[in-house]
Amino acid sequence: MGLDQKKKFLIKKTFIPFVLVILLIFITSIFQSVPAAEKTYKLKYAGGLGQGTALEVIPEWWGKELEKRTGGRVKVEYYFGEALGRQFDYPKLLRAGVCDYALLTTAIAEFKMLGVSMAPFLMANRAVNMEATMTLINRGLLKELEDFKVLFYEPTDPFYYFFKDKRVTKLEDLKGLKLRGLPGFGSALNNALGAVGIAMPFQDVYTALERGTLDGLSTTVEATQVMHLEEVLKYCLWEPLFGSGNIVAMTKKLWDSFPADIQLVMEQLNAEARHRFMDSIKTPAELKADLDKAGWIVTSLTPEEKARWEKASQGLLEGWIKENEAKGYPAAKIVEVINKVKDYYD
Repeated sequence: MGLDQKKKFLIKKTFIPFVLVILLIFITSIFQSVPAAEKTYKLKYAGGLGQGTALEVIPEWWGKELEKRTGGRVKVEYYFGEALGRQFDYPKLLRAGVCDYALLTTAIAEFKMLGVSMAPFLMANRAVNMEATMTLINRGLLKELEDFKVLFYEPTDPFYYFFKDKRVTKLEDLKGLKLRGLPGFGSALNNALGAVGIAMPFQDVYTALERGTLDGLSTTVEATQVMHLEEVLKYCLWEPLFGSGNIVAMTKKLWDSFPADIQLVMEQLNAEARHRFMDSIKTPAELKADLDKAGWIVTSLTPEEKARWEKASQGLLEGWIKENEAKGYPAAKIVEVINKVKDYYD
């Protein structure tokens, strides 16, 4: 091989790798200039009630608004009417990943402290219920929620008594009546006032009233409308007994998996959801007007008679505090906080 041929060979030998290196750097720079695809999240919402009912409107709005404000990085599928399982099992379903956020009722047995909302005559005002419960959550007093990130809280309207055949205006009128109540305080109140407490799934109430298995129940005005109970009941005692509610929550494990910018959007929605919910609910006067329009016969207690009912049920809350303090729960502190919130509304 001549000298010129050797030079040409060496030039080719060094030039080709050089070109490949330059090309590789160029291609790499192109890919580095294109942002990596952002991770997307698909969430399942579990609702215990039918789509469009009062307590399901805001959770659905929250999910749709989350999708919009994250530019589609978070998408939500909705399963209403216990489509993914019984509402009382939602904490287990959240932990198992069957659903990602859900409507959790305060009547769930494992929520020992959250169930205080149903203590007789303690939080029978919806605004008190909202403020007191959020205060308890924010102060970390509800230890059973430590595994969960509470997004927002939806207090129900107060529970009232509804009766089939009897106009009730005094304590003695309740004697022997078979009344359905929520587990815990709801059923215990029926017994404390002289009635017979009956445990029964709410979906069975209508048939039981038709057949005479029940004489009435404690429930909300909204629930009577959903179930059309005016068809099988006649009387309402217009005296708020207690509150209840639902927290919309996900597990803290799932919450911690979201990047900070998505968490920020969620927190903004949480704050908006609280105000949007309170703006959407009916006042007591509006609820009573609904009863009148539906043909209910509405009665009420005198102040003296109400005092008798409160005295008859007083031992339920005292017993709840004693029992749960012995188990290590801050029950007395929780009731103290609730009463301080109530003072602002009196």
